[in-house]
Amino acid sequence: MFGDKFSITFLPFVILIYMGILSYVADFQKVFHLYKYIVLICCFFLFFQEIWYYLTSVRISGLIPFLDNVYSQSWGVSSDSFIERQSMLDRSSSFFLEPAHFAQYIAPCLAIMLLKKDCFSLSSIIIITSAMIMSRSGNALLLLGVIFVMFSLTSQIKKVWKFSISFLFLIGLVLFLGTEEGMEFMARTDELSLTDMERHSGFIRAYRGYFLWADLNSIQQFFGMGLNIDSIYDNIKYSWMFLSENDKFLNGVQTLMIMNGIVGVLIFLYFMYSLCKIKNTDHLGKTIVISFICLMLIESIYNSSYMILYLLLVVLNNKRYLQLQNALE
Repeated sequence: MFGDKFSITFLPFVILIYMGILSYVADFQKVFHLYKYIVLICCFFLFFQEIWYYLTSVRISGLIPFLDNVYSQSWGVSSDSFIERQSMLDRSSSFFLEPAHFAQYIAPCLAIMLLKKDCFSLSSIIIITSAMIMSRSGNALLLLGVIFVMFSLTSQIKKVWKFSISFLFLIGLVLFLGTEEGMEFMARTDELSLTDMERHSGFIRAYRGYFLWADLNSIQQFFGMGLNIDSIYDNIKYSWMFLSENDKFLNGVQTLMIMNGIVGVLIFLYFMYSLCKIKNTDHLGKTIVISFICLMLIESIYNSSYMILYLLLVVLNNKRYLQLQNALE
């Protein structure tokens, strides 16, 4: 629990303090407008990548050559190599390393525009939704599902708008799933099989880390391993699932369970609940928190910049709502 084994069980409280400081000096509406323009630029660049690919069969990378990225730092591979790799992939990812990262970044913007009346923009909603579908990312479809379900259940806008937007989304999704790319995407769901433990992406993302947690002793399962995870990869009966130094992916929930144990999970869940306690009528906070928790089940998003983005938007929205409530009293 101390020194090089320092546990990050209380990291959520540190992040809450950090977000509290940022929210004190930041304004939700100003942050949203800047965020919205960045998101639209990312979407238009993805459209350009797709159009260019269908015209020339060459996929342009949006990565900046002289900037390092998380993969080049951990794998020791240059950014130029990743740019070359992206040119051979069958999906665009705008300025991001992967389509999943693109979807994770722009999804909260869609939620804000759908659930907040003063941020509503039909044209931008169509652009962002189309870009997420075109990315053909499992993350994108998961986040779209969460956001549109919450929108259908909680939105305060007129029913005709609610029905029209939901209908357009469903039509777009059906048309996409009927394409060759859509059928290819649906075929990837076979990778989620728990009985077939081949090295599929779906199995690795959804299940593999739980085998690692199950092999810990009772004290470690309850209190966690702290930051010293690397010491256990070679000493577990499931070590064959982790073939190399660069093959240690854990999703957010698995990271939390192994580092901080059941205690850390309970503290984290209380932290999420505390963000949703404010009875904000637009339900934006709940939607973003649910989206984040869903990503925690399949992506290594815990203690990441995306975590800060999602939770900071919730804090700023809660702050704005409380300010309006106080002004009315």
